[in-house]
Amino acid sequence: MNGLEARLTLERPGFRLELAVEVARGETVALLGPNGAGKSTAIAVLSGLLAPTPGRVVLGGRVLDDTAARVHVDPARRRVGVVFQDLQLFPHLSVRDNVAFAAWVGSRSRRRGRMRAQEWIERFSLEALADARPRELSGGQAQRVALARALASEPDALLLDEPMSALDVEARADARAELAEHLRGFDGPTVLVTHDLADAEALAGRALVLEGGRVTQAATLAELRAAPATPYVARLVGAGA
Repeated sequence: MNGLEARLTLERPGFRLELAVEVARGETVALLGPNGAGKSTAIAVLSGLLAPTPGRVVLGGRVLDDTAARVHVDPARRRVGVVFQDLQLFPHLSVRDNVAFAAWVGSRSRRRGRMRAQEWIERFSLEALADARPRELSGGQAQRVALARALASEPDALLLDEPMSALDVEARADARAELAEHLRGFDGPTVLVTHDLADAEALAGRALVLEGGRVTQAATLAELRAAPATPYVARLVGAGA
């Protein structure tokens, strides 16, 4: 497969996450589910911010987590690009330096990092905003900067946690189209967390539905619509019809 493979459990006070997911290179899989289902927790484990208890995560044949072997690769060394729900741009850095920081971490060369950052700034048409601080950006602009930063690190996988949740309906449609274009050019596996069926249908080929920390349905988006397995999925596809 040579993509992303994870089988993990995470125990938290009052909550247990159980997840098995495989994502091929060039494929996007959506994690759908209501608030509190464990979607963001899954992203935290896959990105290395939390360690599974127990579990195993493999990316491109490289073991990132294996609790049986006491392996846990630090987030900065996992080669995973992450866009968090709140975007987490560095408020004291310009757009250029936000993107350059990720590029530098990926290359360990300041000169190469600056060059790569400029390439991604141009790809996302951010030249006019390169010297702006995050507080000066609209929601859509900040989302583009966050995605440019994630891709500038030359990741082996992308993890997108509700990247468009702060956008209004019109801006969300534009951002969705732009994100789809960039994902088509990314040859690694992508995991997209969303509670919006339109996002999943526009960006992903398959979906896993998380409810209460467990996968209740794994299917293509067409299969979700045709045969929802739970009342939540039935409401989800009904709302998106």
